[in-house]
Amino acid sequence: MPHQDGAHSAWDLFVAGHEVGDVLIAPVTKAVPVGVFVRLSKTIEGLVHQDSLSGAPDVGDLLRVRIDEIDRTRRRVRLSAS
Repeated sequence: MPHQDGAHSAWDLFVAGHEVGDVLIAPVTKAVPVGVFVRLSKTIEGLVHQDSLSGAPDVGDLLRVRIDEIDRTRRRVRLSAS
C-alpha cells in the first residue's frame, strides 16, 4: 500500500491524542446494516454499532460518540453513541 506509512502516522497521532472515555463530534460517512461509520480524523473512521444508536442517522449527520476501547494491536477504535 503506498500510503501505509502515512496511515501509521495518522493512527499514532490519533492514539496519542485520545483515550478511552473521550467524547468526539464526528460526521457519519457511511451507513451499513450493523450501524454507521464516522470520521474520527482525516484518515481514520470508526464504527458506531446500531445497538448504541437512538435512530438512523444519515450520511453527513454529526454524531456525539464516545471512545469505549482503543485496540492498538488491531488498530481499531470501539465507539458508542453518547
